Amino acid sequence: MITGSSVCLDGDLVLQAGRLDVKSSWFWGSGALNLSLGTLLKVTGDAANAPPTVVRSRLTGTGEIVIDASQLLTLAGQAVLDMSDGQGSFGTVTVNGKLIVQDEARVENSDVTVRQADITTSTPIQYNDVYMLDAVNSGGSSS
Repeated sequence: MITGSSVCLDGDLVLQAGRLDVKSSWFWGSGALNLSLGTLLKVTGDAANAPPTVVRSRLTGTGEIVIDASQLLTLAGQAVLDMSDGQGSFGTVTVNGKLIVQDEARVENSDVTVRQADITTSTPIQYNDVYMLDAVNSGGSSS
């Protein structure tokens, strides 16, 4: 578990097995957090709406990311979320809380299941499967 920490990734940090819980922490630097097949990165917190986990580096691999309800993962700066191995295998991202993509951050080659998202970047989101679940009624009428 990583809690309330600032993690400088000068090289790649590879999660090869198991689960890593992250609470209100920062990941930054020129390296990457790489999730191997069968691993889980869980963005969680001790209370609803805890301070966010912020990633300002690369988040890659074929593992799984789950953002708990009432929790927030922010991709900022020049962060890249790429859940592929470049050979046709993909990891998954399940957003039960919030995923915010801002600044020049990018989401690429990722299978993302979304319940709630706020995308505030002008950078295009390309080559992804994004599913919006539990759509909120916009107040418009349907014919």
